[in-house]
Amino acid sequence: MPRHNVAAPVISMARIVTLIT
Repeated sequence: MPRHNVAAPVISMARIVTLIT
């Protein structure tokens, strides 16, 4: 299930963006 592995970093990036804003 590589899709899940690809979604993990995407969620992490979104969380970082939320912290920056």
